Amino acid sequence: MEGRELFVNRGRKAAFTLVELLIVVAILAILAGMLLPVLSNAREKSKAARCHSNLHLLAYAGLMYAEDNRETFVGFWSGIDRKMLLYPYTHSGTNNAQLDVNQLWHCPSVTLTNQASYGFSSSLNFVRLATVLHPADVVMVCDAGVNSAGAPITATHCMSPAKAVNASNGRPNPRHANGVLVAWMDGHVSWTRMQKPFYADPSQWGNGITDPNDPNYTDQQWAPH
Repeated sequence: MEGRELFVNRGRKAAFTLVELLIVVAILAILAGMLLPVLSNAREKSKAARCHSNLHLLAYAGLMYAEDNRETFVGFWSGIDRKMLLYPYTHSGTNNAQLDVNQLWHCPSVTLTNQASYGFSSSLNFVRLATVLHPADVVMVCDAGVNSAGAPITATHCMSPAKAVNASNGRPNPRHANGVLVAWMDGHVSWTRMQKPFYADPSQWGNGITDPNDPNYTDQQWAPH
């Protein structure tokens, strides 16, 4: 009889109690709470790195265009957008209406299907490179795709702070850690906050002041200098 009881006890499977299961669930929840922010941060850094690379390539496309066009920078005129003009150098994005995610012009942090990712400074439309005396301090192209109210737009331009506030004027979009990735006229790319000298407070947008000697001038890093 004793041998039979021993055989029965050995055949029973161990099982978790309710308390043990609750403890395991609590531990898993704590670990998930610790790991999810880390994974989210790593994912955002990966997107920012891709965006950095895109801007770097777009900057060099703009400079190569200028070299092939008598030292005149790329711009825009009716019916011809920057994507068209730069296509021979980017081989990506044939026009502003093309917004697929596989092109150089797309930032992976942009999820809307009706929004551009980048905007070239409209202050540089067809300017001569010789007028840009401090290229490391002049904005060429940056995170954009929004208008003055923050609504999405498809245009590949970005207006300086002094330009009028309206629905069609593109503005920088601080979508990477509350800042903007910027490619400068010398080709380097860096992250910057939405503050002077890069961009003024929104309450100062559209002041129309373009004279660098005026105390309310807001285009320090936009006008050629």
